[in-house]
Amino acid sequence: MAGEAESPLTAARSNGTVADMVTKPRKLKKAESRDGMRGTTIWLPTEVYEALALARIEDGRSANEMIRTAVMQWLAQRKQRRRKRRANT
Repeated sequence: MAGEAESPLTAARSNGTVADMVTKPRKLKKAESRDGMRGTTIWLPTEVYEALALARIEDGRSANEMIRTAVMQWLAQRKQRRRKRRANT
C-alpha cells in the first residue's frame, strides 16, 4: 500500500531475485521432448499426489509421462464410448 514500508524479508527476496536476473542471464534450453506440447497445471488430492510420487520412484518414470499416458488413454476410451453412443442412435 502507498506509504507503507516494505518488509525487509520481501526486499531481500525481491532484490536478490532481481540481482540474479541482471547478473546471471541464462538461456533456457527447450527440451526436445516438449516439441509440439503445451503446458498445464493440475491440482491433485494429497493421497493421489503421494501415490503418484511413489509410483514415479518405483517405476522410474516422470510424473509428467505418467499423467500424459493416463490422459491419452482416457481420451481414447472416451472417443470409443462416444462412437458407440452415436452408432446406437
